Amino acid sequence: MTPDTSKIILVVEDQDDARAALSGLLEAKGYTVACAENGLAALNELKTRKPRLILLDLAMPVMDGYTFMDHARQCHLLEDVIVIVTSAHQPTSMPGAAAVVGKPIRPERLMLLIRQFLDVN
Repeated sequence: MTPDTSKIILVVEDQDDARAALSGLLEAKGYTVACAENGLAALNELKTRKPRLILLDLAMPVMDGYTFMDHARQCHLLEDVIVIVTSAHQPTSMPGAAAVVGKPIRPERLMLLIRQFLDVN
């Protein structure tokens, strides 16, 4: 059985504990979660599966979130994919991102945004 692609979320986060916490929260809400520890790993993940939504950290080693967004847009990997940026630096906006969520992440705010963007009740 093929997973429902409308429920696949890619978590791009370099901190193991944050990645695990986000994955656990999302899986508990019924989402299928894929993870990447940096932007380069996320680009590789996008070549094998198409998530409906990406939670993208900005400050990461190897390839940061800004560079990931540039490469993914140039390669047309983000068509029909919603990107929510997560950052401790809290930029007010990011080109190509639907929203920016400050860290530490408040789970209830994040889930409200995800439901809003994915139109899931």
